[in-house]
Amino acid sequence: MHEQSLARGIVRQVLEGLPQPPPTVTAVHVRLGALASERPEALRAAFALAAEGSALAGSALRIDEAPDALVAVELVACTVLAGSGAESIVTGQPPSPP
Repeated sequence: MHEQSLARGIVRQVLEGLPQPPPTVTAVHVRLGALASERPEALRAAFALAAEGSALAGSALRIDEAPDALVAVELVACTVLAGSGAESIVTGQPPSPP
């Protein structure tokens, strides 16, 4: 299933971009563009499985469907809990396949 491979790539990329020790991640934000063939619900389920046992376990995958964007999938940001509340870490990098 293509969604599983993509979800593993999203998880890997977010984990690589987090400071150490990793903060609590509450959400990962991605954009599905015109070139995406993934179904959002299948990608969410694959993400939950790929995130198990990592700093992303229990975080939500927030999907913005952007049919006018000429991308397949773009990793936009992740939301983490900081000392003063939630903040976003913007990555701006597309997930790479494993």
